[in-house]
Amino acid sequence: DGVVVAATFVTARRVGPYWRADVRLGDRPLSVLTRAEPEVSPGAMVIVTGLAIDGDTLWATAIESAEAASPFGL
Repeated sequence: DGVVVAATFVTARRVGPYWRADVRLGDRPLSVLTRAEPEVSPGAMVIVTGLAIDGDTLWATAIESAEAASPFGL
């Protein structure tokens, strides 16, 4: 099943060829794996799109700032 999540970006670190990003969905922490380094600052609102692979882990196709992901330039 695909997912689209609006979350708060916490941090990211390189893990082999991938990036592990930590985000918060309200008060719930969530780990996200992605191929590209997230280009956002801690505390930024982000949109995560991807495929759920575990209860607290997502494989993401993209982690973008909410502003960049908006088709309306919000």
